[in-house]
Amino acid sequence: MAKKQYYDISNILQTKAQYMMLLGQRANGKSYQAKKTVLEDSYKNDNKFVYLRRYKADIKTKAVESYFEDMPIAKITKNEYDGIVAWNGTIYFSKINEKGEKVKGKEIGKYCALNEYERYKSWAFVNFTYILYEEFITDNIYLTDEPRQLQQFVSTVARHRQITVLLIGNTLSRV
Repeated sequence: MAKKQYYDISNILQTKAQYMMLLGQRANGKSYQAKKTVLEDSYKNDNKFVYLRRYKADIKTKAVESYFEDMPIAKITKNEYDGIVAWNGTIYFSKINEKGEKVKGKEIGKYCALNEYERYKSWAFVNFTYILYEEFITDNIYLTDEPRQLQQFVSTVARHRQITVLLIGNTLSRV
């Protein structure tokens, strides 16, 4: 049986490029590696990230929490936290208390919809170092003038700082 190859983004991160495209087949670890990178950066360096999707329907609280369910939070945080909780546009590390409830811990990011990019212009994105734009390649409809909207959003988050935008997508078939 052939050994399964998983995505490794360590080499691309070393380039320090502002925009990085992570392309490949489904289930090869692109999203996993990107999530692990931003979570480790958040825990170790107190930096934050934006989880970006095209539409608001894609960033409901349960969908955001589900996106991070496969992450080894306890290992990344040395057992300080055991999960992720999303609430009101913000992402936090969390810990299950003795009553079995998720308790918000350290704030680590925001979740945003690109089609609402103008609404974020007044937000303060302090200590944000990454934007994860998941499913930036779609089989459906792109936003009108989507590249400009993305650039505007990145400008809002970055202001006059250097940040990294991870564009995550599945490769397209020529068929």
